Amino acid sequence: MKLVNKTHYDSNSLLEVFDKCMELISHGSEVKKVYVQYHRSILGKNIQWCGGFAPVIGKWIVIKIPKDNWNMNTHIGHMEFKSQVLACVFIHELGHLMKVKHQQGMTIEYQYMDEIEQIFNDTDFPI
Repeated sequence: MKLVNKTHYDSNSLLEVFDKCMELISHGSEVKKVYVQYHRSILGKNIQWCGGFAPVIGKWIVIKIPKDNWNMNTHIGHMEFKSQVLACVFIHELGHLMKVKHQQGMTIEYQYMDEIEQIFNDTDFPI
């Protein structure tokens, strides 16, 4: 998987989270490229929550992350660590690559809620 990182966050740290997510979802779709960029409004203001998009049955993912202060709320609840938020969004977008459309705002991330909370933390996956 190729990473195109347009942020100040460390590329290796981001890739470690994404690789662990791919390992967790062993039946996942192939991801050729992940674009990481700052999350901004139409007016160019920084947005404090992590988001993303990916085409259904595609091969690429765009992850939009805050420049500084992160809102730690996700579809599966409040997260304690940035890596948990990032994993939740990445797994959500992986769902789209696996032909899953939104169901009440979610795709497959709720199925991995326990694993996300257990695996990802600031010590093992600093962001």
